[in-house]
Amino acid sequence: FVLREGDLNLVIQRVVEGLQVTLTMRDMEFEVELMPDLPMMRFDANAVSQCITNLLSNAEKYSKEERWIGVKVRQVVGFVEVLVSDTGIGIRAEDLENIFEPFFRSKEQNALRRKGTGIGLSITQVIMQAHGGDVIVRSNLGQGSTFILRFPEDLLSNHEG
Repeated sequence: FVLREGDLNLVIQRVVEGLQVTLTMRDMEFEVELMPDLPMMRFDANAVSQCITNLLSNAEKYSKEERWIGVKVRQVVGFVEVLVSDTGIGIRAEDLENIFEPFFRSKEQNALRRKGTGIGLSITQVIMQAHGGDVIVRSNLGQGSTFILRFPEDLLSNHEG
């Protein structure tokens, strides 16, 4: 991966705009909350775009009747985070520890009805680890999921240290 200075908000905006037509045709509602005062960061724009695309695609694929996806950028102590949330089918507690394993597919019936290879989340995790960060998941079966891409704040251009 090649880490170059860039605008994380712009990368997210481009991914969302690129998928918006497709997802709107599938009746998805989007809520995007960027962070206007976020400093420039060092990251691989193509790789991070892939992470966000993977998470948005999963949010759509595993959605239920209420078809909503939220994307939010925030800065917390030590990190810049990109949250991708949905109100979909959620993930079984016993599956949470395995979802980043390559080719893992839940045995839960609602999940099995959706097509997929089980590779997107493992790729996302590898990309985030290459950036010195991580991907975290919070999910409740039947209530949706939130995936958090965590970038260490030392990737921020104005970060001292």
